[in-house]
Amino acid sequence: MIEIIPALIPQSLEEISNRVEHVQGLAKFIQIDITDGVLAGAKSWPLTPNAQDELVPIQSEEEGMPYWDSVDYELDLMVSPENMDMEKFMSLGPSRIIFHTKDALVLEDYLLKTPRGTVQVGVAFDIEDTVDTMKPLFEKVDFVQCMGIAKIGFQGVPFDERVYENISKIRDVYPTMPITVDGGVTLENAQKLADAGATRLVVGSAIFHSNDPRSAYQDFLHLFPETVME
Repeated sequence: MIEIIPALIPQSLEEISNRVEHVQGLAKFIQIDITDGVLAGAKSWPLTPNAQDELVPIQSEEEGMPYWDSVDYELDLMVSPENMDMEKFMSLGPSRIIFHTKDALVLEDYLLKTPRGTVQVGVAFDIEDTVDTMKPLFEKVDFVQCMGIAKIGFQGVPFDERVYENISKIRDVYPTMPITVDGGVTLENAQKLADAGATRLVVGSAIFHSNDPRSAYQDFLHLFPETVME
């Protein structure tokens, strides 16, 4: 079963609502890429200056994230330790979180602030990482996210074919580990990524930069007829 996860790097809550509207009812998970302008990219929501007013009703539980009753959210936290505001991020009610760190002790600190009973945790595996150096982190998480691009925090960055080998190496060592691929995923390479061992494909620009995002998402689903959206 291959899971297709639409992704966006939003600048506002309204942008999240507008984009999720296109795929709600089809996609089970939406990935929100959060960048702090230090570790990756420019600042994105909810770290943008205008975000606090939008966060108030969510943090007070008066409102939920857009379409919270039909989609689950995973947060891809491309955030440096000094900007890792776990209280803020957890207030968004994520079902999954991905951390970008090479330090097992830093990851352990993040995990202490994450309710593992309700939130699955993944760690990012960059293009030039090795399985041996990342093993201490893999042993602490529920899944791995292989980056399909060399420059993280941006959509539309060219796909890096080294990810195929990275997936295969992880799959050899961890035969049952869920493996996500994020970055550069297209209709043309999706099947090859699945054949290498990926079980989740995160798709950003190929869906939301298309003229018809809903149809674009369905095109990915059609590649994997065995995929069933609950």
